[in-house]
Amino acid sequence: HDKTDPRLGNIEQFLKLSSEMHKKGLKSIMDINPNNISAGHWMYINFDTGWFNSWDTFIAPEFSAYSINDPYFSSTDRMRMRTAWFDVNSPDLNHQNPHIRKYLNQMYKWWIEYAGLNGYCVNRVAFCDPDYLRELYDYLKRDFPGLAFFTDTKTGSVAAQASLVQNNIKGFENNYLQSI
Repeated sequence: HDKTDPRLGNIEQFLKLSSEMHKKGLKSIMDINPNNISAGHWMYINFDTGWFNSWDTFIAPEFSAYSINDPYFSSTDRMRMRTAWFDVNSPDLNHQNPHIRKYLNQMYKWWIEYAGLNGYCVNRVAFCDPDYLRELYDYLKRDFPGLAFFTDTKTGSVAAQASLVQNNIKGFENNYLQSI
């Protein structure tokens, strides 16, 4: 969570890019995935009970991701969506664990302070615990009120897209995502 992919450069190059962008009046946005990590990540290699959602066997999430915003969506499928591993090499972080929440919160705050980020695009937002996402948004917005939050989507459903954006649909008024 605190390194750059070496195929794309190093941290010094990333900082220089961010600085040059700001000099030109551009904003720097980082794509984040607070839902899962790689099986090669130090947290998984040094696995601690409670850090990950775990099942007796691999269970893929319910991939009708944007049905999750449907009030009639099966509660079992909703739970599966938010706790199943994305694939066998992507351990799903347990957002109910206060240590995981604190680790992610501090990591995302560190990037803002260290690299001068202006916003985050939350990847795979439908797979994340919405209560944790609200906590993350509140935590970061306290110190960085101008920070942008948005997501990408793979659905063509206008209703599903609208439910992800702040104050668009009843029942999703507390969603802090500003756009898609």
